[in-house]
Amino acid sequence: MKVRLLQNIKGMGQKGDIKEVSEGQARNMLFPKKMAEPATAQVINEKAQQDKKRQHAQEEGEQLKQKRHDLLNNKTLSVHAEKTPQGTLYKSITKKVIVEEILKQFKMSVKESDVLLDEPIHKIGESTVKIHCLDKQTTNLKIQVS
Repeated sequence: MKVRLLQNIKGMGQKGDIKEVSEGQARNMLFPKKMAEPATAQVINEKAQQDKKRQHAQEEGEQLKQKRHDLLNNKTLSVHAEKTPQGTLYKSITKKVIVEEILKQFKMSVKESDVLLDEPIHKIGESTVKIHCLDKQTTNLKIQVS
């Protein structure tokens, strides 16, 4: 008998999953405890449509990440900052500044958590920052501070 799980059940599946179980298990345990409901044709079709939408959204997300990688790979981001007489910056270049400049210059949204910067940039010149794009792949972005 096919049932749709109404909650996560250890060893069986996650909420919303369609599972094949014995009739006795469904009638004696799952239905009385409101852990599952019968999987009618309509329920199965809804689940298939949800899975298709989820797959489509995941593919779009991967394409967007690939686009980000292609757009930012080995590009140079120009950041203007005021320097002290000693040659250091009055205000360091942080992840937040980098994200804002990427949005301005490349018209691309990047999360601060995707910018891999050990410490803020404190000097004039060129630095390289890694941007997390794909699952385990990063891209190098050059930051030119002037």
